[in-house]
Amino acid sequence: MIYIGHAYKTSDARKTAHSPSRSRERKRRDRMTGTAPIDLEFIQEATRLTAAAKEQKLTLRVMGATAIKIHCPKFAVIHEHLGRSLTDLDFVGRSKETRQLLEMLETSGYLMDRDARYRMALVGRCVLQKHDSSLHVDLFFDQLRWNHTLDLRNRLELDFPTLTVSDLVVEKMQIVKINEKDIKDTIVMLREHSVTDHDRDSVNGPYIAELLAEDWGFYYTFIKNLSTVETFTQKYDQLSQEDKENVRSKIAGLRQVIEDKPKSLRWKLRARTGTNAKWYREVDELT
Repeated sequence: MIYIGHAYKTSDARKTAHSPSRSRERKRRDRMTGTAPIDLEFIQEATRLTAAAKEQKLTLRVMGATAIKIHCPKFAVIHEHLGRSLTDLDFVGRSKETRQLLEMLETSGYLMDRDARYRMALVGRCVLQKHDSSLHVDLFFDQLRWNHTLDLRNRLELDFPTLTVSDLVVEKMQIVKINEKDIKDTIVMLREHSVTDHDRDSVNGPYIAELLAEDWGFYYTFIKNLSTVETFTQKYDQLSQEDKENVRSKIAGLRQVIEDKPKSLRWKLRARTGTNAKWYREVDELT
């Protein structure tokens, strides 16, 4: 199988697979030359909290824009040129560790009010506010239940301190009413990473294709958003022609892997109805 972007080499994969995670994180930090000081504060806080959780043998991973900043040090300057800055912290952990994670966050200065506890019981997600600060944390458990559902229970151990690159891309592409900040995040993710057949600091095409082959609605949203990202990529004057062509080729490669994947019977039956019936969950249903 051929993957678009940078050439995939088996020797490079073996090298990456055996590189210590600590070394990878050090290299990421050292190369974050284009990251704004305020964004570095978010990144440092996110890595501090995930390290504190790890120290207590708890699973906590960064997701959202902060995770993307951590994963994209080489092209952080594109984020800056596009005017994308961080505003909050997003995490995902295991539901069976809910009490311990909340206690750890409370010790770190993050508090949850009564309404937040009620919402957590309903939707498996809570918002915590840092004491004497405008900073807040969005904490999900086991899965991302937004417009579509991304089950992360078997994915949390694949990377640290963030979700995998593949799951971060899916996180953005599952948003039905995608906004420009999510488009910018996706552009930077694709500029930084190759489309391959594994999760080692790359976009795992077969994993995403398999996920979408079971759910037509998820597939439709993802493919539609890929086209939107492609359109915006060509519009941004802040991107060089090389940047635009690089992202375009990776979108084309990822789209091909998705389309080539055989679809389930459930997918085919749902495709007959198409957009005549709602294919996604309203976000308002979760808040």
